[in-house]
Amino acid sequence: MEAEARAILTAAVAEERSDTDLFSALTERFAQLGGAELDIRPGQESARRERRRILDQMAAEAEEAGFYDLTVTPKRTR
Repeated sequence: MEAEARAILTAAVAEERSDTDLFSALTERFAQLGGAELDIRPGQESARRERRRILDQMAAEAEEAGFYDLTVTPKRTR
């Protein structure tokens, strides 16, 4: 059994390795199977822009209301 394991490991190590990165290897593998088209998180960029717009609006309203003028750094007690 030890000789068989040694032969399997020796064969695995002796195989030529490709310099292809993981993404390219997976793309090639899936292309052999007919390919795969993935639309990951459609609208993610527009949602990100909308969140940024809302946060900017909230910050501007807080500034106009003087919120930042009312906040102070707490005094140290020790």
